[in-house]
Amino acid sequence: MKRGFLLSVFAMLICLSIHAADGTTSLNVNALVSPILSVAMDDPETFNIIGSDRRLIASKIVGNTIVKSSYNSWKITIDSNYNSSSTLGRLKLDGGDTYLPYRFALMDGSTTVVSSFNVPSASQPRTSMDGVSMILYLYFDHSDETVWPRGVYRDTLLLSVTTD
Repeated sequence: MKRGFLLSVFAMLICLSIHAADGTTSLNVNALVSPILSVAMDDPETFNIIGSDRRLIASKIVGNTIVKSSYNSWKITIDSNYNSSSTLGRLKLDGGDTYLPYRFALMDGSTTVVSSFNVPSASQPRTSMDGVSMILYLYFDHSDETVWPRGVYRDTLLLSVTTD
């Protein structure tokens, strides 16, 4: 009798473990990460372009640019309202038809990322959540001895970030 009781207990335990195996389920977990692709720049301040020697300054840091991208590969392009070629921009005198030429470079440390208008940079890698910081420089011909008319000179630059 004892033996029959033990056999029935073992049989019940076997049934329970089979039943437990039949009661498993799976859960599909789906997570969405929204893509990030943005470019932002500090608002540049008005600055003097004539140095103490009364000549054009050699270069000026215009502002800090932050690019954020969750894509594996991206490119940045810069356009200008008054560029006269792919490498030469122009600052236009307010209320006049005088244009002051400049060149530019968007730099990541000591590396030039882009320095031609409407020419995309080389492919860049995904950024951290903080983004990658780049500095925009304007370069003027310091040897130019032209006497430029007084006033405010302006240009509008458009920075675009695209995926490959």
